[in-house]
Amino acid sequence: MIPLLPVTGVLLAAALADVPAVLAGGVMDRLDTCDELAKKNKCLTNQEQMLKDCPLACRKWEEATYRVEYARIGEDDPSFFELSAKNSTGSTLNFDMFDGYLTIVANVLKSCIPGQMEQVFASIEHLHDVWPYALEVLIFPFSTPESDEEVRQFQMSIGCDSYTDAVEKKGRRIHVMEEAKLNGNDAHPVYRYLGKQFKLKLDGGKIPTDVASFFIVTPDGDRIEAHFGSSRTRLKHTLAMHLEQDL
Repeated sequence: MIPLLPVTGVLLAAALADVPAVLAGGVMDRLDTCDELAKKNKCLTNQEQMLKDCPLACRKWEEATYRVEYARIGEDDPSFFELSAKNSTGSTLNFDMFDGYLTIVANVLKSCIPGQMEQVFASIEHLHDVWPYALEVLIFPFSTPESDEEVRQFQMSIGCDSYTDAVEKKGRRIHVMEEAKLNGNDAHPVYRYLGKQFKLKLDGGKIPTDVASFFIVTPDGDRIEAHFGSSRTRLKHTLAMHLEQDL
């Protein structure tokens, strides 16, 4: 994901424990539990609300978790554009259709919280709207044992229609794909390919599931960048720099 734009701002430590920490510019956390919520990955799983209630805690969480790795694909190596996968409707997409585009592959944690998946899809869809003729976006929902338990609880109470509605919504300008396993023997072929490119650079050789992961494939497919723990704001800055250099 190329040279990165740093997050700037001077952190002012609060003198008293019960006084919210403040960033230069007046940004502050509104809840006493913000740091605890951030440690539980709520900045990832409930980003919209956390950015309202705990912007500073989420800023610190992102800085602590963010990292980027790079992989170069040789001419004789298997190409990303040789892959294919089914979208959420069961139609097969051949990835040669993305040749010549800057392509994002993102995995999004499945959630039944009303409105949450739609918020996530809409915010990522905004990236495509900024560069509609240069950018393609593929979103793979995935789950963890913890999220599976949450889904079961929702299905027993109010159901999971909000997830289904968001995934099946027509007219999207991004590609919402089938649910995918990220690691293991039954990992989705796309993530087997991506995991192989970064195997030696990942903890335990596994794609992390506790932070947001974005993979950026260059238009000619010779480079792939893996961004772990990136916010969508940081990703937008990175894409702008890519598009300036690669296209």
